Amino acid sequence: MIPCDEYAQELIRTHHSSVYSLQMSHRALATDSCQYDQLFGFPSLSVGLLFADYHRIKLQKENTPYISGTGYMMGAYASFSRDLLRTDRFSFNYTFENGLGWCSKPYDGFTNEDNELIGSPLSIYFGFGLYARYRITPQWELVLGGELKHFSNGAVDRPNKGINTTGISLGAKYYLQPTEPTKKMVFKVPFDSYFFMDLSAGWDVNSSMGEWLIKSYHTSHDSRNYHTKNYRIYSGVTDHGNTMYR
Repeated sequence: MIPCDEYAQELIRTHHSSVYSLQMSHRALATDSCQYDQLFGFPSLSVGLLFADYHRIKLQKENTPYISGTGYMMGAYASFSRDLLRTDRFSFNYTFENGLGWCSKPYDGFTNEDNELIGSPLSIYFGFGLYARYRITPQWELVLGGELKHFSNGAVDRPNKGINTTGISLGAKYYLQPTEPTKKMVFKVPFDSYFFMDLSAGWDVNSSMGEWLIKSYHTSHDSRNYHTKNYRIYSGVTDHGNTMYR
């Protein structure tokens, strides 16, 4: 486990965790793909489920008479993967994962006070990995990689330090299609480069860090707001404009 700051480093007493995942992937074959697939090295799109065992991570402040924990995380995600290097048997790729997670033991101001990492049952999940894969049969592949995984509630609740873990990944992959034919990329139509504008708008929601600090550390024990879980949600509109060149 990686502490996000010096304060979190003081909270964490043990760092060990393990994560298990199962996913189904789709990858275009060279025989039925478009030019984008060919240009990008036949990327994979996946959906998956994960189970993160964080119950061995212990959290405690010096003045807290009991030890807090983070419990377990269950998540569902979608991912994008692309090969950086590929031969007949060996490949090296990166993967981005994004989804939602549910925590079995989030922060509670009276029974799990020092779990300032996960402040609500529902979290946003992000993962990144680098993997080396070796094909041992036409349909089975062994996978070795390094991964980063992050869970947090995205500031829609407090506390919101988040859980960040890194580790070595071991796995196996089964291909429904026993072989993946490749062919040299040929453009049937010449491509003309051009400029265009990309415009986007969004709506942000978040809670206040200031309210969390006041109600957690500067409120008397007999106040109804002491260690409350009710934080006001603030919102705002965002817009972006980008000049793009393809």
